[in-house]
Amino acid sequence: MFEKLEWSDDRIVVNGVTFLLEGQAKRDSKDGIWLHKNKVLLDEYERLFGDYPTFRVQNMLELGIWKGGSIALWMELLQPAKFVALDLMKREDAPAFSRYVEGRGLGERLKSYWGTDQADSARLIEIVEAEFDDPLDLVIDDASHAYAPTRASFSTLFPLVREDGLYVIEDWPWHFVPEFRADHTASEPGLLPLITDLAVLVVGAPGLIRRLEIRFPFIVLQRGSASKEDGRRGIAAHWHKTPEPERRDPWLPLRRVKRRIAREIRGRQ
Repeated sequence: MFEKLEWSDDRIVVNGVTFLLEGQAKRDSKDGIWLHKNKVLLDEYERLFGDYPTFRVQNMLELGIWKGGSIALWMELLQPAKFVALDLMKREDAPAFSRYVEGRGLGERLKSYWGTDQADSARLIEIVEAEFDDPLDLVIDDASHAYAPTRASFSTLFPLVREDGLYVIEDWPWHFVPEFRADHTASEPGLLPLITDLAVLVVGAPGLIRRLEIRFPFIVLQRGSASKEDGRRGIAAHWHKTPEPERRDPWLPLRRVKRRIAREIRGRQ
């Protein structure tokens, strides 16, 4: 599928859809959908799907929307029958993404839910039950990258993934990169503790996780044969202690804007 990607310095074209690369394309570019992914990440995804040659996606859910670029990209590459995306921010779809959805007639196949907390278990279950008739094939978490909400959404969603389905948690090494640490409070532990938590489930909840992979840009989990109910019980038994919620920093949005601007300036140099 990745042979469809036509790369140039500041953009990718897939099936006639243009994706502008954040930090590389000019900020005033308006001839495509903004994509916050790089070649290193997408090359690793190519290797991942190459390791699962028979894997097919019918039902897909992504945590994190931003400007819609990754959603449109996965729609073009994986062609899921139903794709739902969630984001904590209270806003609307970016204009270029809205034009893509309308132009391709994807209004029924592709749904976005803004103002949705990935740690809100009841709301996640409500959305999944409303939008999908069958279990999830693929979940990608590219949302907060914070320990507590990432752990919470995994607890809710992983039992809803079908046997042999995949669950991907992106950007787990961000704690080692100073510019990305600016997105979180000093007390945020990052996702390293989550890797230990997941390893506990591999051993302590038999049948829940068939395979756990730690790749450089993301963590990959393949669902085992345990039932949805057994999966929930297994997670609850071993993750009985709820992590302390992240302390909100009122200056965090400003720091994020400053970091994005700095990254864009470096990309032009």
